[in-house]
Amino acid sequence: MPTSQQIAELKAKLQNVIFEKEPDDTVVVLTAPGNRIGLLQRSVAERLTNDGRFADDFALRGDSLVVFPKIKTPDPQALTEAFARVARPLHDAGYFVQWRDELLNVFDLDSGHCIALAERGLFRFLGMLTTSVYAVGTRRDGRVFVSLRSRTKQVDPGLWDALAAGMISANESRETAVEREIAEEAGLTCGYTIDSGWTCLKVRRTVPEGWMAEDAYVCRVIVDDTVTPRNVDGEVEEIQCVTKDDLFVMIERGLTPVDTGLVFLNSLL
Repeated sequence: MPTSQQIAELKAKLQNVIFEKEPDDTVVVLTAPGNRIGLLQRSVAERLTNDGRFADDFALRGDSLVVFPKIKTPDPQALTEAFARVARPLHDAGYFVQWRDELLNVFDLDSGHCIALAERGLFRFLGMLTTSVYAVGTRRDGRVFVSLRSRTKQVDPGLWDALAAGMISANESRETAVEREIAEEAGLTCGYTIDSGWTCLKVRRTVPEGWMAEDAYVCRVIVDDTVTPRNVDGEVEEIQCVTKDDLFVMIERGLTPVDTGLVFLNSLL
């Protein structure tokens, strides 16, 4: 079993990776009514505002990039329609690569309120906040489930993840999201209980697509001995059950995604 000092040192190492200081060369992304919704490199903001195709959609004002400046009052429907209108043209123009065909909530970063819905692919590009769920699955004897991410996944392929994890979709509660992810990734609709309350891991770091701002909500799930998790959606290649000692070694060797490693350490060790 790793010592408390070894665990603390590994936690600190991973925390330094997932929570970075905001880069100096960034601008805040605002809506015209003044909602702070994201973070973007100044060079990208300048490119957007100089692109005639989006002249009516983005305006650089000092240290802020205003999106949809003609929408002057808080209007979730108008903002949602505006995001829908520009998403495909921005993708086609190469501003972001991954098209997900999935809507997520756009949050006001100060109030935490949802102010619109937008295509998932926009979020890292504009540095907007996403929310996700992690189900840390264990047997009653304390062994931990780890799921091998498909080698075809665009993010962290071939690494060992939690039993189930994924984004919270638009207008979805975290409880509904975690049940959906457990059903899709572990094939379980019953035979498990949620053993603890929710904790939140905040991720803030630079990624190839832009800026990752994510609040990851974590729960612990006890899986009955009478059921065996099996992947359904093709995003997981295999599911194993390992001891906590083995799990620590896997995290230490970089065999888990960085954020998942910290989720495991905070939840179990």
